Amino acid sequence: MSELSAEQVVDIAIPGELQLSANGSRVAYVLQTGGKKDEHGVSALWVAPVDGSTPPRQFTNGESKDSSPQWSPDGRQLAFLSDRARRGTAQLYALPVDGGEARLLGNKESKQEVKQFAWSPGGGQIAFSSADEPSEEDERREKERDDAQVYGEKRSPLWLSTVSTPKVESPGDWPVARPTVSSNCSRCTISSR
Repeated sequence: MSELSAEQVVDIAIPGELQLSANGSRVAYVLQTGGKKDEHGVSALWVAPVDGSTPPRQFTNGESKDSSPQWSPDGRQLAFLSDRARRGTAQLYALPVDGGEARLLGNKESKQEVKQFAWSPGGGQIAFSSADEPSEEDERREKERDDAQVYGEKRSPLWLSTVSTPKVESPGDWPVARPTVSSNCSRCTISSR
């Protein structure tokens, strides 16, 4: 048995964040490489049949940090977080399982990352939480390094994205965590801080 080099250890791919499809036939997961200390970490989404009938297939390109896969209720789309538009800032995307390009379900120019999201039971909408955009005062303070972080000071309001269109709206002004959408999309259950 040969010894492992530091480069080999850093390049080891680690699977995680497993998500079964609604019918239990497929699993989506994240494959992440370690990377060196000062490098931006990268990870890709993979999909495999649970019965092992075909080899796993890489679902995203692995040039950014893709994470948190969630199947749509009908199993035809996979929503996930990725920092492909802005390094270090995870945004919400949806990708058809049968192929195609990932679609951004939020604002490409957003400086705030999406924290959590949940599909509506019908699959037409996704609820997610993301902090408010920084004000000019916030940006000035960050630039001058006068930006102490106070727990609970930054809000993460609820947003609803209509999957078939670029429409994103905020149904209320509440700080939220762990959104869940009702079956008819008329209500959203949230945990509030």
